[in-house]
Amino acid sequence: HSMGLYDFIVQQVNKDVALLGICLGMQALFETSEENGLCDGFGFLKGHVCHMEDTSVKIPQIGWNVLESNHPQAIFKENTYVYYVHSYYAKDMDDQDLIGYSMYGSMKIPGLVMHDRIMGCQFHPEKSGEDGLKILEYFGKEF
Repeated sequence: HSMGLYDFIVQQVNKDVALLGICLGMQALFETSEENGLCDGFGFLKGHVCHMEDTSVKIPQIGWNVLESNHPQAIFKENTYVYYVHSYYAKDMDDQDLIGYSMYGSMKIPGLVMHDRIMGCQFHPEKSGEDGLKILEYFGKEF
């Protein structure tokens, strides 16, 4: 808000310009977030971002994890590994917006989300090798 980017991004999305959010950028696509205190997100996607609560695993999650398909899709193949660095994740989202997820302890981490011309990656596709580059290529071609 302080940099004037919020209004600009909303205007672009309203003009049907494609938007890709990566890591914290994906989290900002949701309605609210607990990170740094409760705050509003863009609300482009239904859901809430909360701190990872499973204490049986190391938080933050830093490293590789398999991206599993939530629905039939053409974005990534089976056995795709992606690289995560995060302590927060989205919950209570619309199932049709969840494209891919990773299990981390007992938590189902939304890894790849899409709604209309908006796509979000909780993982870092730019750090996820060839598989991550293919996901970025998909966004570039399909959006």
